[in-house]
Amino acid sequence: MVQARRYSNSELHRIKEFTGHLFEIPSIKKEPLLIGERLIINFIEKNIQELSVIFKTPGFFPDLGPAEAVELIFDDIYDRVYASSLQPINSFLDNTDLSFFDRLSETGIVDDMHRRRKLHDFVLTLFRDREVRYRMYPVIAIFRYNAADRYMSEIFNRRGYIYKEITRFDRINTDTDTYISLIKVIILLRSVVYYRIDGVYEEAVPPGAVKIPDAAAETECVNRYTDGLIRYLTSKLPGIPAGIIRLGVKSHLPADKLDEGDSLAKLVFILCSMFQYYRDAENPYRVNEPAEKSWLGIAKHNSGYAGYDRDMIDSLYLIAEDNNW
Repeated sequence: MVQARRYSNSELHRIKEFTGHLFEIPSIKKEPLLIGERLIINFIEKNIQELSVIFKTPGFFPDLGPAEAVELIFDDIYDRVYASSLQPINSFLDNTDLSFFDRLSETGIVDDMHRRRKLHDFVLTLFRDREVRYRMYPVIAIFRYNAADRYMSEIFNRRGYIYKEITRFDRINTDTDTYISLIKVIILLRSVVYYRIDGVYEEAVPPGAVKIPDAAAETECVNRYTDGLIRYLTSKLPGIPAGIIRLGVKSHLPADKLDEGDSLAKLVFILCSMFQYYRDAENPYRVNEPAEKSWLGIAKHNSGYAGYDRDMIDSLYLIAEDNNW
């Protein structure tokens, strides 16, 4: 039996110092940790031969093999990214009542703690996959900046276009908290399209992964892929209705590819696009304007090209303008 090596406190301390130094590099420090992770790993993988020589010198990791050092560095990076990214999601899943899903489910009542625990485990499975984790930045940002709570609260206060669109088809109470929880679950589920699942990718490609010239063939391809995911996820996520999983998958599609009852998917598509490049430090869109208002202002002009529901963009722009977001 091969025993795992026990590393000394000194070795682990040096690893932490080294990764801490990498995160302090100015071009990386200005980025969120999840983006910084990708920049660091790309740097290490690109320069592994030179780094392997440096790692063997005194002051670095002379008693570790290069592969060992890199593995420990990657582990420490993951721990930092996990700690900075998942706390708002964990808090949501630990404390939110999702029993309203029972009224939408085809499988009856499920213990809500069991439902939330399974959803938490699944989100963690996605997050552990490095390639999927990189794609989860807008999801993490929406939770970090409380975007779903802020915009849904305003949508329900105003009861305008978006409110009418997202509430007319569902069999649940039309209260703000329920819909905040509902859209957060859809946002958490959407990253599954980046996760390679045996048997699903073989049936069809994920939404938006390739351009299919024929509209009918594209629709059929998306439906096959979505149906495959639903079959897979219904066993993994007890108490999460198939219709909600479908909305999560379809939230990657532009508005003109969605059906009349997919308004929540259209809204999630916009929110995740808006937070794809969101940063704390600066407004990446227009100077002297709040970042969200700036992004929505630009989106008003290219909504057709980008695939946004123009009426939703207009409504969200007014919300951001009135609240100075």
